[in-house]
Amino acid sequence: MSLKLNTEIKFVSGVGPARAKLFNKLGVYTVEDLLEYFPYAWEFGPDDAAIRQRLVEVIKHKNERVKE
Repeated sequence: MSLKLNTEIKFVSGVGPARAKLFNKLGVYTVEDLLEYFPYAWEFGPDDAAIRQRLVEVIKHKNERVKE
């Protein structure tokens, strides 16, 4: 399955309906919401952009593997 930013969180591998409800309580409904979710006490540092870019690369790589 190809994941897109607007893919519902319950369709992400390993999440499912029960865990999706927990994510929904945090305001996370889509893959994009998950990428933009930061815990309450999160402090932004200089490397946050690099971490986010790496996470996007990992997701893209997994999507490419699924398409094969």
